[in-house]
Amino acid sequence: MHVAEIRDPFLEVRVDKTLRAMMRRRPEAGLGLMDFIFSFSIVLIMGSITVHIFNMAYDYYELIRATNLVAERLEYARGVAKQQGQPTSVICDMAKNSFGVDRNHNGKLESIEVEELPSSVRLSNDSTITFSTGGGLQGNDRQPQIVLSNWRVSRTVQVSTLGAIQID
Repeated sequence: MHVAEIRDPFLEVRVDKTLRAMMRRRPEAGLGLMDFIFSFSIVLIMGSITVHIFNMAYDYYELIRATNLVAERLEYARGVAKQQGQPTSVICDMAKNSFGVDRNHNGKLESIEVEELPSSVRLSNDSTITFSTGGGLQGNDRQPQIVLSNWRVSRTVQVSTLGAIQID
C-alpha cells in the first residue's frame, strides 16, 4: 500500500512565511525593560508637573473667588446700610477664617451670618468695616483693608472713606 502525497501549494506558502518570519527575528523588535522604565519615568515626571500646575491654578482661582466674595459682601452691606438707614458692618474673623455681614446689627456674627473661606485662603487680620447710612465709612479716617492670601499670592480689598470698594 502506497500513500499518495497531496501537496497543497497554499499551505506550503503559509508555512514558509511563518518559518521565515520566525527565523529573521530581530533582537530590537520588542520593548525592553530599560525602555519601559525610561518611558514610564518620563510619563510620571510630566504627570507630576501637570498636577502641580493644576493645583497652583486652582489655588489662585480660589483666592480670586474669595476676594470677589468679600468685595460683594462689602457692597451688599453698603447697600443694606443705605436702604435700611442703619449702619451695617462686615466682620472678619481671622481665627475662624470666616467673615460675614452683621444683618441684625448686634456687633457679632451669628452662625447664619458667617461665610467660610476656602481652606487654602487665609485672612491676615481681624477687622470690622462699618458703613454709614450714606454709604460711606462710619468713623474711620483711614482706609480699612482686608488681606486674603494663600501659600503664594495675596490680594487686598480696600474700602475708601466714601465707600468705594477696590481690589488690588
